[in-house]
Amino acid sequence: MKFSGRLKDQALTLRPITAYDIETVRLWRNSDHIRKWFINDKIITQEEQRKWYESYLKSDNEIIFIIEESKLFHQPIGVISLYNIDRKLLQAEFGRMFIGLDIARGKGYGPQATKMICSFGFKYFKLNKIYLNVLKNNKSAIHAYKKIGFQQVKEIHENDKLLIHMELVANPKNPVKTGVLAFCFKMIPSATVGVIEPLKTLERKGVLKFEYKDTKEVTEEDIVACDVVICIRGAEKEALELVKKAVSKGKYIIYYLDDDLLSLDASYTYNHKYFNSTSVLHNIQDIMKVCNSLWTNNGIIATKYMNFFEKVILTKAPALLLKDEETLKEPNEVITIGYASGIDHRSFFEYLLYNPFERLIKEYTGKINIEILGFEPYYMHQLPIGCYPYIEQYEQYKKFMHSRNWDIGLAPLPNSSFNSCKYFNKYLEYGAINAAGIYSNGSPFNNHIRNEYNGLMVNNTVEDWYDGIVRLIEDEDLRGKISSIAERDLRENFSLDKISEDIQSKIEELSNYKS
Repeated sequence: MKFSGRLKDQALTLRPITAYDIETVRLWRNSDHIRKWFINDKIITQEEQRKWYESYLKSDNEIIFIIEESKLFHQPIGVISLYNIDRKLLQAEFGRMFIGLDIARGKGYGPQATKMICSFGFKYFKLNKIYLNVLKNNKSAIHAYKKIGFQQVKEIHENDKLLIHMELVANPKNPVKTGVLAFCFKMIPSATVGVIEPLKTLERKGVLKFEYKDTKEVTEEDIVACDVVICIRGAEKEALELVKKAVSKGKYIIYYLDDDLLSLDASYTYNHKYFNSTSVLHNIQDIMKVCNSLWTNNGIIATKYMNFFEKVILTKAPALLLKDEETLKEPNEVITIGYASGIDHRSFFEYLLYNPFERLIKEYTGKINIEILGFEPYYMHQLPIGCYPYIEQYEQYKKFMHSRNWDIGLAPLPNSSFNSCKYFNKYLEYGAINAAGIYSNGSPFNNHIRNEYNGLMVNNTVEDWYDGIVRLIEDEDLRGKISSIAERDLRENFSLDKISEDIQSKIEELSNYKS
């Protein structure tokens, strides 16, 4: 689809050429004082002009503007174009420019229009370079191009004529970066961890230009302005409409998925009714079908959903709770046992840990504290347990987690095909705060955690969880070993810098795709 807008600057307007213009352009072009500066200086017939215009309408790599003046002449005065537009090499050729109206010549309209179309090319097509070939004896044109910023590169011969090849670079020290827009129904933790913070890191490194918006805040202008669109867990009608707009604008579209949304486990999921509704399931599938790539942190999801996409990208997620410098864990006289999660996991947590907590509080009175972050339990309210509300702001969450100085972190998770599609986020969090983690023995935790090395794995029975907690309370050496190895593992393999670099290498479109 050709660009249909207009470019305006002071007295000049550049508008797309139409069929009504082609005869005027032909007559201008055939005048002796204009055609002598063309490489092909032969007279053009009406039939040749008609065929040329028909061919132009079918092309997708050139754009021709009529130059209009609105203060003195109030009419078309010339023509200008970009052609051989290469969206992979991010370059285009400038030319076919002349002021055809005699009384408008010599007033600076040519250089002004040249600056306008070059600026348009750099911004709209995200070009890094615009080049031209001009006759060597056209001294005035060469001088004007140099004033605009074109640099003489070499001399070439074409049609027995000597030409000067010149180039204009968008910004040699700061080429136009790929614009990346990510959206989600709201800024949930998985969006922050998996997408937003890694891409913000790449933006700080100068790799790309990044923006995040909640789905309802995204406008059509946002879609037009970017090159790559990342739809995070999109399931809403609004998300589907945005993705369709992105397709129509030639954007590269990535679907980020960290849950098995098409097979939601209703047993332990707070919002399962929403995701199991027919309309939402259709939305998810319709969104996936038009996206170019799937981006996930889970290998099972990558395999299960691969048929919806041209390409599947599998990356790790970063440990955002890591502090800048490694810290030593100071032993505490009172051992703090913590659990951080959302309301989705409340029922299973209480089912599995009510009895162990009741026994531990009696057996280790004055020796342990138990804290829950994220919800108020149904049945544990009579136990002396510290409960803290869910924290939405990730920076506040990070500060809170470090402030509690937990010694043991708990991560119970039901064994199910749905949960096997999750990521071991609790390992990333507990390791970052120097807590020794106890994890349900199953996927996703056993994808990375080695029992008694960087975590303690227990089966999902009341007795196994009780025994596991007792073991880490009693065995200070094992507790210290697990917490220190886990933190070192996170620093070496899950730092924000390392993960963002991996994402850049695996998703090349983030740095080199231009729509």
